[in-house]
Amino acid sequence: MMKKFIVFEGCDGSGKSSCALEFAKQINGIYYKTPPQIFESLRKPIESMQDYNLRFYYYLSGTIYAAHEITELLNNNHVVCDRYIYSTIAYHRALGISVNDNLSQNIIQADYTFCLYTKEEEIIKRIGQRENLGVFDTNLDFQKKIFQEFNKFPMEFFDTTGLSVQESVEKLLKKVNL
Repeated sequence: MMKKFIVFEGCDGSGKSSCALEFAKQINGIYYKTPPQIFESLRKPIESMQDYNLRFYYYLSGTIYAAHEITELLNNNHVVCDRYIYSTIAYHRALGISVNDNLSQNIIQADYTFCLYTKEEEIIKRIGQRENLGVFDTNLDFQKKIFQEFNKFPMEFFDTTGLSVQESVEKLLKKVNL
């Protein structure tokens, strides 16, 4: 059986990371988060520069590197990825960077891409429980711009409002042929 590549996209607080982790566990797959660990030491310095072009190329490079690693991992395992190329494009378009859609064609394509979303009240609650906040986590107007960009991509949108991680994953598992 061919191994599956499943991507979870979505704005901050949508349940994406929690669902991706649980989904990987349920299918006995590998959880993969972008940017890859090897890029992590550069993340804070690049974010602090507030140069959105530099930021875009950092995340794009991380996604390209991830695509190569994921290709190798798929030889033996299902891979569940927490953010991939659509996040890179959507976030940076929302920041005003002109990004070509064709970027997504140059890397391995997911078998399934889910974009998770939830109501604003739930986002505020979930983000409020985090210890480490990202640069844009609490900027709900910016999150709305990102979601508008996500709507331009061929993904299956899934509402996690009022659902536990387990309930969300159970419903998502029914959509994947494994």
